[in-house]
Amino acid sequence: MDHTYPEAVTPQQRRRLRIIVSKYVIIELVLYRKAFDGMLLRCVDTEESKRILHESHS
Repeated sequence: MDHTYPEAVTPQQRRRLRIIVSKYVIIELVLYRKAFDGMLLRCVDTEESKRILHESHS
């Protein structure tokens, strides 16, 4: 894992970024967020979320 940060980033900002990043994983070029129970939730953009909502409420 590459831990390269911009020069202006403070140690506190690095720590916070590592915490945020640890909640996400990329599998086969798809971004997922890790839920509290360990389930992977696929991240979707605004357009896809609208399509999903429309399909589920039709």
